[in-house]
This record gives sequence, structure tokens and C-alpha cells, in this order.
Amino acid sequence: MTQKEAWGVFINHSLSFYPLSAKAQQSLESFWQYRKIKKGEVILNEGQTCKMSAFVVKGIFRSFLFTEDKECTYEFFPENHYAVDYESFA
Repeated sequence: MTQKEAWGVFINHSLSFYPLSAKAQQSLESFWQYRKIKKGEVILNEGQTCKMSAFVVKGIFRSFLFTEDKECTYEFFPENHYAVDYESFA
């Protein structure tokens, strides 16, 4: 998926909830960043402060933590959903 295609998915999803003027869409696009996350890539390690939110265009994100030497899934973020750690978001 290209950056332009990903932006289209994101903005169309956003517009389904709230109408944005063309100017607001341009402003939003000016700081929007496209990033491909590889399977198994960790984007936030334990102890780090979450400084971004992600919008899942394709695939699924999984949030997990370690307890008693076991990896436990905490939450899934499917396509067309935001992935963010609200507890540590700054």
C-alpha cells in the first residue's frame, strides 16, 4: 500500500465520523506520517512513554506485556482502528 492509498483509507474513515473541511484535511495531512510496521516489530517498549497514536490501515496490532515470565496479550487493534497506549500517552 502506498502512502497516498493509506491516507485515503485514514481520511475516509475519519470523515465517516466527523465532517472535515478541505482546509482541515490539508492541515491534518501536513503532519500525518505513513509508516509500515513489520510483523513482530516492537513500536513501544516497556517503560517508554507513548508519544504517538497509530491508525491501522492494513493488518492488526497486538499489545502485550510480560507477567511471571509469560507473554500475555493485552489488546488487539484491528484495521480501521487507532492503536495507542492511553495509560502512558504524552
